Amino acid sequence: MSDDDTSATDDQNEENQSYTTKAINYVSSLVQLFIVIIVYFGLSGLILYACKLGQSNILPSDDNCAPYTDIKPTISEIDTNIFIVNQQSMKLRFPFTKYNESNGILDFCKNVRNKSTSNFLTNFFVSILESLLQVNYSFLNYVFNLLNGLPETIIVLIGPIILIVLMIILSLIDYIYFFYLWFVNLFKWFFKKNENTTNQGKPIWKDVTFLNLFDYCVAWWLIFLFVLLFFIGFPLISFIPTLCIHSSILSCFMYKSTLNGKSASGISIIQNVLKYYKLTITTIFSVFLVANAFSNLGTNAGIFSIVTLILIYFGIIGIDMYKTSTENNLTPLVSFDQAKKTCSRNVINKQSGGDILKELKKISKKLSG
Repeated sequence: MSDDDTSATDDQNEENQSYTTKAINYVSSLVQLFIVIIVYFGLSGLILYACKLGQSNILPSDDNCAPYTDIKPTISEIDTNIFIVNQQSMKLRFPFTKYNESNGILDFCKNVRNKSTSNFLTNFFVSILESLLQVNYSFLNYVFNLLNGLPETIIVLIGPIILIVLMIILSLIDYIYFFYLWFVNLFKWFFKKNENTTNQGKPIWKDVTFLNLFDYCVAWWLIFLFVLLFFIGFPLISFIPTLCIHSSILSCFMYKSTLNGKSASGISIIQNVLKYYKLTITTIFSVFLVANAFSNLGTNAGIFSIVTLILIYFGIIGIDMYKTSTENNLTPLVSFDQAKKTCSRNVINKQSGGDILKELKKISKKLSG
């Protein structure tokens, strides 16, 4: 065999290897693209779910209500519109059940705060946690209800972008508010002392004054140490606002609901978004598929991919890639107004009973006088 023949063979092998490498890269990029699109629209489904949650108004946004206090809020349960087609929609509802009214972190904080053995240091951190979460839930409740007024398609298309923007805004709010809360709660709690020694009931807080010289000096010394801790150990304690940001957002996706009367969750909405927005998702995937074919495999492969997708679209190739799913259980649209929430003290409530008794004693003294 001549040198020219050997050189031609080597060139052909290199060309084949190069094309094989490009084909592998093409397939790999398509798999990655498919995963990214599924994750993207999965997050969109969660944001859509959170928007309906905002309209339902069951997030713990009011610090006068449970789980911050013992007063259970009254929330009117409403149906919300989801998967809207021609002025009709499926109906999503968030019942105010025991599961939906519970909140792991806030319930824990409340239990710690109300323990008979509670101390000023734990209450210092608990107060910061509760305040940050309350602000976060108030913000999220307002924003999600506001976004619920947008066209549903817009929410689905930009869902992850909304999530990123929300996290940025919450980070700014929480870190600034954390700075404020740290120093306010130092002077609020470090001059308090729990005098309940019975290990029963709720804590009994008394102010520490200069008359209690030892405790008073200890309080000032601890304040000095915690001021240093804030500035020197901020990278360590910054996990507190970070925890609040992520937990408040993630908890919005964990609520249980009913979709057309059947049990549903955030996962159910993701599945339905992938189902009812199938045409939108496959169209986006097709655009990237063709673009990748042109850039990685060349003009011939790009044209071939376009022809193949056209044949699939018109049903000549039996793949239901562009066939949309229709839902029969649609009913006329309901109001987009946010559900009403009230939080008022009950006369027979134990917590308010002490206040009422105090007021009656005052009235009695005035009358006797």
